[in-house]
Amino acid sequence: MVLLFILFAFLSFTEAKIIPSDPSKLATSPWPSGAYCIMQAGSTCPSPFSPNELKLSVPIEILPGMTDHAGNTLIQLGRAGNSFVVSSSYDNVYTLGLTFCCKNS
Repeated sequence: MVLLFILFAFLSFTEAKIIPSDPSKLATSPWPSGAYCIMQAGSTCPSPFSPNELKLSVPIEILPGMTDHAGNTLIQLGRAGNSFVVSSSYDNVYTLGLTFCCKNS
């Protein structure tokens, strides 16, 4: 719950932007002015963005494979693009890492 609140609070301070669904249009379309972030999908950020990362670690209280009353998995470990959710048994934490590309103008 804390993880969702922090993620919501972070995303609430960013303004949503519509990005072309056709990647070939990214090179020819100027990015709107303003300070905002987009999720990083590849290995680098498009110009004029710079990479930024947000990490959050929380104690493991729910084990992988546990489900809610409807049978939905509560924790799904893995990667999506450059973002990830991993567990560390040594530290007894889950770590969520989100990678963004941000610009200030």
